[in-house]
Amino acid sequence: MVPPSRALIKQAAGLIGFFMLAGCLPPQADYSFGLSTERITGFLNAPGLTPAQGTPLIVVYKFHRSFAGAPPQGPVLAPTAHVVHVARSGAFSIGIPWDVVAANVFFIAPGRLTEIFQFKRTLGMGAITYRAQLKPITNWRDHYYTFLNPQLQHLIVEKGYRLSPGDLRQLSQWLDFQDRRLAGQGAGHPLKTPVRSLDPDERAGAGKMRPAVPPAKR
Repeated sequence: MVPPSRALIKQAAGLIGFFMLAGCLPPQADYSFGLSTERITGFLNAPGLTPAQGTPLIVVYKFHRSFAGAPPQGPVLAPTAHVVHVARSGAFSIGIPWDVVAANVFFIAPGRLTEIFQFKRTLGMGAITYRAQLKPITNWRDHYYTFLNPQLQHLIVEKGYRLSPGDLRQLSQWLDFQDRRLAGQGAGHPLKTPVRSLDPDERAGAGKMRPAVPPAKR
């Protein structure tokens, strides 16, 4: 009996690894076969959300492979972030450039528990479809002031994520609207801190990468 070639063993191991990783996808996600993932599309669903509560929000952190000054154990990952447009229907589309090896997608809506989709690039996995189903929670005020508010403020003040001026403005306006809405419902939260707007000099330096703090965990 002829033993299997080394190339065949590698292909079999790759297929096994692929199906193991594909099986780790959450039930909200689906995928098609392809050489590599170039785009994540889908829908954000927040039943019962009213204009008085505000708009939904999608923020994506992308981790880019950087070979500059890479240590012996592998390449350094450089994070960036941006706000994703959400259509009235809830549809969204996120491009995944070739150098992005992983991404964390935050699905946010007032009064709903934030949902996070963690993507990892896998050979053989093509386009990904994700349907976020945001569930209402009664203590969203605490969720906002202890998790969402610090998370989004960090994006605004940390220049290493290289957010565009439009994204900075959208995040600031969204936070300001929620702060005023919650203040109208009762006393403010003791952990609340004001959003600091970036001055022109800080915005000009947003393209210079600095070590960025990883996204906060819930």
